[in-house]
Amino acid sequence: LFAPLAAAGPDTSVCVSLSVGIEASGGTSYTWTPAATLDNPTIAQPIATPDTTTTYIVTMDTPEGCTVIDSLTVIAFDDQPQAVLNDTIICAGDSVQLIADDAISYSWHVADGISTLDVQDPIVSPTAPTLYIVDLVNACGPLTDSAFVDLIFIVADAWPDTLICPGVPVQLGASGGTHYQWTPPAGLSADTIADPLATPPTNTTYTVEVSDDHGCSATAQVLIELRPWPTVSAGPDVLI
Repeated sequence: LFAPLAAAGPDTSVCVSLSVGIEASGGTSYTWTPAATLDNPTIAQPIATPDTTTTYIVTMDTPEGCTVIDSLTVIAFDDQPQAVLNDTIICAGDSVQLIADDAISYSWHVADGISTLDVQDPIVSPTAPTLYIVDLVNACGPLTDSAFVDLIFIVADAWPDTLICPGVPVQLGASGGTHYQWTPPAGLSADTIADPLATPPTNTTYTVEVSDDHGCSATAQVLIELRPWPTVSAGPDVLI
């Protein structure tokens, strides 16, 4: 037993209205389908002029008397790549996927937060506002596209760390966002405002999650400690 060496060539691409050569090898005769967009469907290296992406199937007879069927695809492009990337804004510490237009090759410029430079749709994780640039090429020509990824930094603050008498309320405060969520809720007059009153039953660390309208968030903490109850003594009883 042996494996016939006949095979179709690699996939390729073409700009619509232009032509591209395709090939197969290892056979003594060739029959390509579909034949309508080929100049000669019975030779090893026909010229293809497809108006849409087309998979060509070639049937080959080999010198060993075998019949081999193989295929290749010609990707048809109507125009050079288009600028489709959009600027965006994300929370600091998050990632976003950038998706460039369809092309044959991609070359992203080196930048903060991007590690894969030869794909259509990299995921980027910038640590600072960053401009991402990509060079694209298809059979119709090249294009350079770009997207600016801005970051939202949330800086949460909360106050005061303090010592209070049991049962005496203290007003807490937080800043840095538009929405607030305090935990634990025990002892708070409200847990979704910036400045609740706190009357904790024991020493308590309150954590507040501060967020904005984009959903970006950060946390801060305050520690409320209770003074011990005083020990009161009136002395011994006296007989008078």
